[in-house]
Amino acid sequence: MTAPQVLSPNPAPPPSLGAGLREGLRVGLAVGVGQTLGATLVAFLALGRLWGQSNLQKSLLPSGLVAWTLLASALGGLILGGLILGGLLGERAARRPSLVLLGLGLSYGAVAALGTTFILVQLSVVFLGLLFAALLLALGRRAPRLTAALAAAPIAALLIPRPIPIAPLIADAPASPAPNVLWVVLDTVRADHTGPGGYGRATTPRLSALAAEGVTFERAYSTASWTLPAHASMFTGRSPTRHGCHDQTLRLGEALPTVAERLSEAGYMTALLSSNPWVSADTGLGRGFGHILDAWRWPLSASFLPVSALLRPWRGEDKGAHLIAPAARRWLDQRPEDRPFFLVVNLMEAHDPYHELATEHLWRFTDNSDAVRSSREYSREVKAPGVLPSPSPEQGRDLVDLYDAGIFADDATLGALLDELAARGLLESTLVIVTADHGESLGDAGRWGHHLTPDEEVLRVPLVMRLPSALPAGARVDAPVSLVDLTPTVLDLLPEGLIAPMDGLDGRSVLPLLASGAPWPVFAEVLPPDATHARGRLTLMGYDPDTFRWQVVIHDGDRLTRGPNGDVLERVGAPDEAQRLDEAARAAQLGALLDAQATQAAAPTGPAAPLDPATRARLRALGYTD
Repeated sequence: MTAPQVLSPNPAPPPSLGAGLREGLRVGLAVGVGQTLGATLVAFLALGRLWGQSNLQKSLLPSGLVAWTLLASALGGLILGGLILGGLLGERAARRPSLVLLGLGLSYGAVAALGTTFILVQLSVVFLGLLFAALLLALGRRAPRLTAALAAAPIAALLIPRPIPIAPLIADAPASPAPNVLWVVLDTVRADHTGPGGYGRATTPRLSALAAEGVTFERAYSTASWTLPAHASMFTGRSPTRHGCHDQTLRLGEALPTVAERLSEAGYMTALLSSNPWVSADTGLGRGFGHILDAWRWPLSASFLPVSALLRPWRGEDKGAHLIAPAARRWLDQRPEDRPFFLVVNLMEAHDPYHELATEHLWRFTDNSDAVRSSREYSREVKAPGVLPSPSPEQGRDLVDLYDAGIFADDATLGALLDELAARGLLESTLVIVTADHGESLGDAGRWGHHLTPDEEVLRVPLVMRLPSALPAGARVDAPVSLVDLTPTVLDLLPEGLIAPMDGLDGRSVLPLLASGAPWPVFAEVLPPDATHARGRLTLMGYDPDTFRWQVVIHDGDRLTRGPNGDVLERVGAPDEAQRLDEAARAAQLGALLDAQATQAAAPTGPAAPLDPATRARLRALGYTD
C-alpha cells in the first residue's frame, strides 16, 4: 500500500508592497494631523497669550502658522510614513501599524535634534503628535467618520479667515488732515553699511532710493548699545537714565507716556510688528499699540514641526521678516479709512545669528559654503560663558558677508512695505522714518557684537525721513542727532494741537536743523549688564562689572567718552578749525555736559518684565540671557 503523499504547506506569500504603502499612508496622515493638533496645543501652552489679547497675532495664524503647519505635517507624515516606512515594512506595516508609528516617532525625534531654535518645543510636538495619532488610529477603526470629523474640525476652525479685531477707539478721527507714520527700525544695522552711509556694497537699494526723496541725517546716534533702552528712548523721547528702562530693570514703567499712547488718544490706529522679543508688551514697549505682532515667535522652523528642519536648506530660516509685510497688509485692509495710522516695524535679519536668513538672501554677498558654519561657530561663542568671540580673519569675512545679507533682507522688507503704501495711494501722505536701534562691531578694534561697548560703529545709526509735504527731497544734515529726537520730530510734523503735550523730553525736533539751526549735544550711555554671562565677559575684557559704565556726549565735531579708564576726546566730525578750542578746554566743556546729564532723575520702572518661556528661549538664542 502506497503511503499517502504528504502535502507541504503553501509558501507564505511575499510581503505586499501595496498593503504596506496603504497602511503607511494611513499612519503617516494620522501623525501629520496629530502634529498639527499638537502644534496648536503647544502654541497655547508654551507660547501663550495668542488668544488672550485682542491683537493681530491671532488673525495672522490662519494664513500663516496653521496653514504651513498643516501642509508640512501632512506631507512629512505621508512621505516618511507611507513611502518609506510603509514600503520597507510591506505586509508587516498592514498587520502592525504600530511599527510605522514607532519609526515615525524615532525619525521625527532625530530630525528635531537638528533644530537651532525651539528644540524642546519641537520634541513636545513629536510626543503630542504621536499620542494624538495613536488615538486617531485606535478610534478610526471603530468610528472612521467620527474620527475624521474630530481631526478636521479644529484645523478647519483655525483656517477659517477671521477679521482682525479692531481695538476700541479712544478718540474721534482728527478734525484736520494728519499724516500717517511708518516707523521702521533696522535692528543692529550700523550706518556705514548702508547706501546713505556711503557703503560700497548695494545692501540697501530701497533705503537709498528713499533717501533721494527725503532727508538723510549723516550723524545719527543711538542712546544705548542695545535694543531695549534704545527703543524706550525712541518711544518716550528720553535718555536711558531718564526713562529707566535698561539692563537693571528690563521694563519701561507706566509713569512716562509713549508716542504711541499720545497718537492713539488723538485718534490714530496703532500697530507694532516686532521681530525682536525685547520690543513687546512684556517689556512695556507695547503700550499705546492697538495691535501687536511678535513676529519673532514664528520663524520658519517655529512652525513647531521637526520635519521643517529638513526644509531649511531649501527655504532657509529667517527671524520673522517673512511675516511682516503680509501682516501689515492685512492690518491696513481693515483699518478705518478715516483714521491715520501709526505703524512701527522692527526688523532684525541683520542680528546675530547672521546665518538665520531666508535662502533667497543668504548667499547675496558670498558663495563660500563655509560661511554658515563660521556663523554657527561664532553664535556658539557669543552664548558661551567665559568666552570672548574671536573669529579668524577668514571667519570674520564670512560674518561680514552674512551680516550685509541680513541688511539686504531688511531692505527688501522695507521695500515691500513702501510698495504696499504706494499701491494704496498712501505713501505721499505718510511720514516714513527709517533708522536703527544700534549698530554692530565687526572686528573694529578687535571687538565683535554690541551691548557692552560705546564704539562709534555701535552707536552711529542710519536715519532717513520722508514726507513730501514737509521735508525737502535729497537733503543731507551733518549735525549730530539722537534717537530721542524722533518723538519730538513726529509731534512737530503733526497739526498743531492734535497731540497732548509730552513735557520734559530730552530730545528736540530736528526740523530746525534743515534751516541751518545750531546743533545741540547728543548723549549715549552703556550700563552694566545684569546677565551672568555678560558680566563674565566684562571681566575677560578687564572691567569690573560692578563699577562698569560708559557715558558719551557728541557735540558739533567732537566726542567725549567717559568710561572705566577715564575721559577720551575724539574728533568725529569736521568743525571749523578757527572756532575749535584746545583739547583740554574742549574736554572740560564736554565733561561738564556729561556731569549735568548724570544728575537727571530716573523714572519709576515698575516690576521686572514677566518673560514667558518662549521669550526667554529666543533671548537665550540671541545671546542676551543665561
